[in-house]
Amino acid sequence: MTTLLPALLRSQVLVGGGTPDGSAVLELQSVTGGVLLPRMTRTQRVAIFSPATGLMLYNTTSKCLEVNVGTPTAAEWARANCLSGSITTLDCSNAVVTGTLTSGQVASGVSASIPFTGGNRGVLEIQTVASSGVTGLTAVLSAGIQASVAGNLTYSITGTPASGGTASFALSIGGEACTLNVFVCSTGCCAKVNATDYKNFMCYNLGSPAPVPIRLPRAGRLTMATGLPGEPPGIQLLAYIRNIYRYFIFMCARFPPSILMIQKAV
Repeated sequence: MTTLLPALLRSQVLVGGGTPDGSAVLELQSVTGGVLLPRMTRTQRVAIFSPATGLMLYNTTSKCLEVNVGTPTAAEWARANCLSGSITTLDCSNAVVTGTLTSGQVASGVSASIPFTGGNRGVLEIQTVASSGVTGLTAVLSAGIQASVAGNLTYSITGTPASGGTASFALSIGGEACTLNVFVCSTGCCAKVNATDYKNFMCYNLGSPAPVPIRLPRAGRLTMATGLPGEPPGIQLLAYIRNIYRYFIFMCARFPPSILMIQKAV
């Protein structure tokens, strides 16, 4: 039964009996029921034409109460009382890292995608985790990520690594935790050995600041006795061996895939 009191004369409405609060234009009183706001999907909410500032609704996609804290022409929906996201597994060991980190260089376009299962479709909060081991980096999970039944959580990695080695991030989200390890190259020349492992390699001509072509004789036989014309035999042979080594390093620098053929990492 709905009761409308004379309080209407003061622009106040009370539903449920009693006396309306003096600060309210509308008061609902009940001990057996609640207020039911409009329920709609995110797509339906976006389709609302010129939503008023302060407009409230329940978003069935995000499972959150939402209010427009923006303007009718530039809506900005703030969430409240969302279902907190939870998961049952978080697998850092099978994380996929995109991009490369190099000591002393600002990280750009680097991220890590980490598989999870057992999501309750709730909302996960923003998470920011500083690195240990190799310091100077931060892994960030954006706010408002919905924990679907299964999928991947993508952390953006920013900052400047202080050294080469392994940067470790202690992640804890949705009731699960694991440690994400990301390799940081100590130089600009490292190779990916497998999904999570990189190795640093020597990739520059040891005799000059940058790789340069090195010409080698096409034919001829060198021994400690004969050497090459114009130089003492022993010195020429050592120089020839050194040039072969330089040429090998030059080829690795010029054709990065061949780096994977090097057996010994430095």
